[in-house]
Amino acid sequence: MPDLMQVNTLQYVMNTNGGATRNDFVEDHAPIGEKLWNDLVRNGWVREDDNLRIFLTETGLRALIAQS
Repeated sequence: MPDLMQVNTLQYVMNTNGGATRNDFVEDHAPIGEKLWNDLVRNGWVREDDNLRIFLTETGLRALIAQS
């Protein structure tokens, strides 16, 4: 289950609705953006599409809903 910081970052990804890239995410969560991104990827909660836009995975959406 995600911790509070991870929940907030999952919410961020959901709210961008594909309008942000991983670089946007890392910059917006500096100085720990890269670590946060890697945690989300390792847990299978986020993905990038072919255009490098970020989205929640089904697992990420379920993790976010479970914490609501």
